[in-house]
Amino acid sequence: MTRSLSKKHDEQGISLPYNLQHITHVQVDPSDSTGFSGLPEEWRQILKSSGIGKEETMRNPQIVLDILEFRSAGCTRPAPPRAKDFKAASKDAVQFKLENPLNHIKSLKKAGEGSSGSVYIGDRLSDGRRIALKRLEIGKQTNIPALENEIAMMALSKHPNITECIQTFLWERELWIMMEAVEGGALCDLITNFCLEEDIVAYLCREVALALSFLHTRSRIHRDIKSDNILIGLDGSVKLADFGYCVQLTEEAGRRNSLVGTPYWMAPELIRTQYYNEKVDIWSLGIMAIEAVDREPPWFDEPIMRALFLITSSDPPSFRRKGMSTETSDWLSKCLLENPEQRWSADQLLQHKFLLKAAKSSKTAALVSEMREKGAKHQSKSHN
Repeated sequence: MTRSLSKKHDEQGISLPYNLQHITHVQVDPSDSTGFSGLPEEWRQILKSSGIGKEETMRNPQIVLDILEFRSAGCTRPAPPRAKDFKAASKDAVQFKLENPLNHIKSLKKAGEGSSGSVYIGDRLSDGRRIALKRLEIGKQTNIPALENEIAMMALSKHPNITECIQTFLWERELWIMMEAVEGGALCDLITNFCLEEDIVAYLCREVALALSFLHTRSRIHRDIKSDNILIGLDGSVKLADFGYCVQLTEEAGRRNSLVGTPYWMAPELIRTQYYNEKVDIWSLGIMAIEAVDREPPWFDEPIMRALFLITSSDPPSFRRKGMSTETSDWLSKCLLENPEQRWSADQLLQHKFLLKAAKSSKTAALVSEMREKGAKHQSKSHN
């Protein structure tokens, strides 16, 4: 037996900016310590602790107001309206089996736990396939329409570079999502353990670009491209994960979990305005490339508000590591063009000479193997 979590929900439109009525009364005021008069008290306190200097505020008042609005809204923007064909298809894609998923799995082991639920790894009884199983408690505060949309996005996005959603179960007020197991860890683990060579970076960027090309040609936007959401298989395959699956499988720096969004990877237009398109993913892909080379995204040591300010007021970032090839730097510049209309598409990026440098998947698999061996040795020592 199957069913949908919600019988019907309206398509969410684009909302007005947070506290728009307050913004209209704000004026630039050089005599005020913040550079503004009429700011809501909440915004005054955020700005005072932001790390943004008064002189910077006076030079860029509109940018600062945009950032304050964005920060107060939780560093999120409403998703663009879904296409009608996606809405119709999602109704068929999101059907939950009303049975205990544990009856279908053997050798189940807990792999991780986070604020949104637990993740388990096991073998499917019917065919022995290795699977991951995520458990989520359904409560009064659960945003059912958003959850269904995200699951539908994954279920309808069948591609070699996107984590496969196999089946969903609803059992005793818990939602269980069965998906393919990707056991090599997340890209952020590789970045932490290795200084990645240029050919491996090219390989990773190519595989993520392939996933984005698939999504974008179907008018779908990921909105959270970063190393934490890129999973690596034991065979070196690269899989784009959605709605925080890999967060539960990796230990992350606290700053990554401190907000609903992850602003260090965000495109300027996503921060400054509520109107955006799939090109926000391309910007984030470029930041992911910098992260793979320099081991962290630009401005990562800055307070969040100041980082938002620098993303929207500075020239596009580049690699800090010396010796990067001209092709690599040029590819990055095409990802990080400030004007979204000029920024290259995923399909264009896939044709760039930089990606001809891509290593074979086996080279990435070797790094995964080495990393797991190190982890096993460390775990063995800690138990002795």
